[in-house]
Amino acid sequence: ENIIKLTNEIIDVVNNEFVSFKTNYDSKIKFGLSSPNYITDSILFDSSLDGRKKGQPFNVHISSMNATYIELINFASKLHYDKHAFNGNVIDFMLSPSFIENNFNKIVNFIMKSISKGFFQMQINIVSSDLLIKAKRDKTLYPNLIVRVWGFSAYFNDLPEEYQNLLIERALRSEGK
Repeated sequence: ENIIKLTNEIIDVVNNEFVSFKTNYDSKIKFGLSSPNYITDSILFDSSLDGRKKGQPFNVHISSMNATYIELINFASKLHYDKHAFNGNVIDFMLSPSFIENNFNKIVNFIMKSISKGFFQMQINIVSSDLLIKAKRDKTLYPNLIVRVWGFSAYFNDLPEEYQNLLIERALRSEGK
């Protein structure tokens, strides 16, 4: 609850400051709580309280190595995104195809309940770590493999190695490996 309160205070303060500013195209300035530089900027930062070690990438959007999916939805649904804020209330999951197959009804219920709680956007990669590892090792095996990265989708083979590695690490974590 304290983190939600602090996050909403930050959102409100920045929103109140941005109200009087316009872009060069005379439109509103909007901000987000996530950054496309979550890999490159993290190199400059020491370890963090969430267990991230020095130099490891920051979490993507609203995601966590430690929180459950329900905790992430509960957090995201309580953020104040009713003014100028955007880009950061994206809940980001990595699920394996076998998890979906074995828990299909639970996943459907989870998504339906999540929608009823409210959130800005949910991004789900459904891919196994084995497939990603094979795709990285031999680029000819899966030339059309598309993954969700940070606010965009891309061919896995076209991504820089650090993004490929991060997706593989996230897939491994989601599988409990």
